[in-house]
Order: sequence, then structure tokens, then C-alpha cells
Amino acid sequence: LKVFGKGFAGFEEELKEKVARTSNIEFLGEVSDEKKNELMAGAKAFVFASEDEDFGITPVEAMMAGAPVIAHHSGGVLETVIDGKTGLFFDEFNVENLNSAIKKFETLRQAQGSFDSAKIKRHAKKFSKARFEKEIKEFVGKYAK
Repeated sequence: LKVFGKGFAGFEEELKEKVARTSNIEFLGEVSDEKKNELMAGAKAFVFASEDEDFGITPVEAMMAGAPVIAHHSGGVLETVIDGKTGLFFDEFNVENLNSAIKKFETLRQAQGSFDSAKIKRHAKKFSKARFEKEIKEFVGKYAK
């Protein structure tokens, strides 16, 4: 497990201490965009451990790299992640539910055709800047007088 990001809601030092006691978790802290994209492209999945995030651009970035997303069933990921196709949701924001989701993910990932990287990338393109600009211009053109 590779953990990266900035701040961690004020729990960064506590997280570093816990990670230091394990052999299978690596705490990377804040990384460059290039490194983030590299990590996401090589990931089995991207865990988005945030509750009620308005939109959440990092899950879309992960999907653009072909990584499925495991996220809490709340907030913006409800609009961007398709459960069972581009990722999985967990219902309760606790360790047990996250662990269950990860186990379910591993089972589904091993099934043929589950979490297809190319399909995940295509889905993520629906949230591109180019598509947004095009649709805004079309909308304004249609309703502007």
C-alpha cells in the first residue's frame, strides 16, 4: 500500500508513526503530479477515504490513469464512480467496511472482465475539461438571446 498526499486532515504525523511500524505500507507524503500519475497508473485500485467530498478530482484522475476507485458511498464520487464497473463503494465510514470493500474488490478484480482499465479511462473522459467547455458553450448558445 502506497499512501500519498498532503496534510491528511491533521493526522499526518500520527499516520507516519503507524506506517513506520508496518512492512507493507509506504508513506510517500506529498508527491509531484508526475509521480501521482505514475502511482495511479500502476495501482490495483485507488482508495479515496473521504466522506461527503463535493466533487473529488483525485478519483477522476485515478480513473483517467485506468485505476478503479474504492470510495465511501457519499459526495461527488456518486456522480463519477460506477459501482462494480469503475470502482466500488463502502457504506459505513470505518475500517471494517473499507476492509470488506477491498476484499470484495479483490474477488471481483480476479473475475474476467471486471474493472477493465480501458473502459475506466473512457468513463473518466466524461469529466474532461474539453467536454465541460463544449457543453457549456452549447448550453449558453442555446439559451442566450
